[in-house]
Amino acid sequence: MKFFNCSVLGLVGIVLLFAGCTHSTQRSGDGNIEVHHAWVRAVPSNARTSAAYMRLYNHGKKDDRLVAADSPMAEVVELHNVFKEGDMMAMRPVKNILVPAHGSAALKPGSYHIMLINLKNSPKPGKKVNLTLTFEKAGKMDMMVPVQERPMKMMDHDKMGHGKVQHDKMEKDHMDHGGVHGGEK
Repeated sequence: MKFFNCSVLGLVGIVLLFAGCTHSTQRSGDGNIEVHHAWVRAVPSNARTSAAYMRLYNHGKKDDRLVAADSPMAEVVELHNVFKEGDMMAMRPVKNILVPAHGSAALKPGSYHIMLINLKNSPKPGKKVNLTLTFEKAGKMDMMVPVQERPMKMMDHDKMGHGKVQHDKMEKDHMDHGGVHGGEK
């Protein structure tokens, strides 16, 4: 009987381990774009910004681009990238993010990501956020994205002036530094 109990507990443990490792995968209507490991960063109630991260796979024969994102969670949703300016790390909006044919693009802390600015509600762990991605070729994808704690120390978006910076100046600076993301591989 003791062996049976240990075996059952061991089996339950393995099932729970694999359940914790699974992730939701969503595909675009045309089946070419696949989203893996999407998550939104949990933030305190007084935070004005958060960010969404994921990996985008393109199974199609042609490059595609993430051109927009939207969420009822925030007043403004923008595609951003992090870059080094002198000795400082900074970020700015980008017009799109390349997802190369038969390749992928990582939206992750310290790199490309989706900014949720002027939050209407604070994303809390265990909840889900409605997020709509718009691709140049694949069209719109509506997703429910889980909210998670920061897996490691990340840039503090609230201290980077989101919502305070004039977007016209950011756009001008962006165009002065090369404009639309051409898609580094």
